[in-house]
Amino acid sequence: MVALLAQTTETDHPALYHKIRQEYILMRRINFPVVTGVVFRHGEIHVLQQNLCSELGVYGTILSDGRYDASHNAGQQQEQGGSHHHYHNAVAGYIVRSKPADVADGGVMAGVACLDCALLVD
Repeated sequence: MVALLAQTTETDHPALYHKIRQEYILMRRINFPVVTGVVFRHGEIHVLQQNLCSELGVYGTILSDGRYDASHNAGQQQEQGGSHHHYHNAVAGYIVRSKPADVADGGVMAGVACLDCALLVD
């Protein structure tokens, strides 16, 4: 399926292209920095020499009346047809997970990645 997604263009296969665009979100791979790090996994300490990558996930919350209005800006009220759109859109927290850089799949629950914390440096 990945090969099909990569090869499908709007010019060559317009119907298939639009079907794929409606059903899948395609993302470009992020080239992450690989560092040396230490993780505690399965009750043991593991040193990963130049083989640790971390991913930051941001949690968010949103509340709306469910209607879509392309001209509406989040966080503001807009009157349309006598009704208001009320939105709450805020960051609710974050999670950092670290795992071996040479592992493509697998997360914390699979026992591959570890929960981590962010260290902000200037």
